[in-house]
Amino acid sequence: MNCGDINILINRELDGRLTAQERQELYRHLTLCPECAAAYGEWQRLDALLRQRIGAVEPPADLAAGVMAALPEQAPLQPVKPVPIRRRKNRWLVLAAVAAGLLLATVWSGLFDASDQPPLAPDPQLAEEQEDPPQPAPPEEEDPVVAEEDPVEQGTEDPAAGEGEGQEQETEPPEVTPPPPPQTYNNGIPLPSVASGETSQGEYSLFTLSYQEYDALLPRIIDNTVTYYVDADGIYLEYQVLLDGSAAPAFVGETESLPTAAGIGGFTDESSSHDYSYITAWSPDGLTRAVNQGGDTPGLYLQPAQEQAGPVSVDGRGGGRLVCWAPDGNKVLFTDAADNLYLYYLAEQVCLTLYDGKAGSACWSGDSAAVVFSGLDAATGHYSIFRVSVP
Repeated sequence: MNCGDINILINRELDGRLTAQERQELYRHLTLCPECAAAYGEWQRLDALLRQRIGAVEPPADLAAGVMAALPEQAPLQPVKPVPIRRRKNRWLVLAAVAAGLLLATVWSGLFDASDQPPLAPDPQLAEEQEDPPQPAPPEEEDPVVAEEDPVEQGTEDPAAGEGEGQEQETEPPEVTPPPPPQTYNNGIPLPSVASGETSQGEYSLFTLSYQEYDALLPRIIDNTVTYYVDADGIYLEYQVLLDGSAAPAFVGETESLPTAAGIGGFTDESSSHDYSYITAWSPDGLTRAVNQGGDTPGLYLQPAQEQAGPVSVDGRGGGRLVCWAPDGNKVLFTDAADNLYLYYLAEQVCLTLYDGKAGSACWSGDSAAVVFSGLDAATGHYSIFRVSVP
């Protein structure tokens, strides 16, 4: 898929008309093409600005009448020639069956009404009887006893059956021992965890995806495969490894062109317009802008696109060179001035420390359940590729 096709997908994404497969292809291309990633950011900002500045337009009340009056007069409709019926024999058979049915109904009604035919002229006595119809005969003596019995025994539906005896008759499921609750902190948010891995980083565990004795950089995720680059004394080698780490990394080849961290993370560096670090990224729905701001008031800031006010601080740590939205729109990665990596939850308003050390570029899995990033490994002294599962 070329960049021209991606521009079409970007416009359809802003209109909310992409399928899940098309959205996956779009974000896969954006992680590989910095130009399209930058264009996507510009389109998001323009779309948000238009939504903010241009309100809904109400058409004039006489618009429909004016349009109809401007239309040319149409020629009168010509009568449609009826289509002849081909199967005439079947039509006569139907008519004969209808006639026979009417005759049978007449004879049948005559059998029951012949003994008591109503007079042709109105009868006052009969009219009085019709106005006040006779009441049905009182039930026999045993009927009240039956009526007083439990309606459930009579086969009728009891509205309270689901609340009382009906539930007691149901077979209760066998008792299942619940699993132990996950370790939690920060108002009960479950801790991130991984399926395997030996290195513990305090609140969570990391799994190392790279094994080379060189710096591993710029990871990105396509489907369930992580692609990253190894700086082997100035020669960049491309490797791929499965997201779950079930196999060793595979060498792909040498490369001279590397993706950018901004293209992978989907953010824009606007520091040149300020006297400090100022990294911005729009949410996947284009309604909220995240700002990783340095300077005298560092921190992570959020700003709704529809509001005129400036960004609002949600965490006092910030000032790094990274801010990255999860595809689900509820989680934001960002770094501070020392390149420590943090994870902020919008709905829960909770911030986790993901990596207490120097973190490089980072990216998300498509289901927003895993973060992959490059980080300086204190054990080897080189940057390694790490994966961590997040709640």
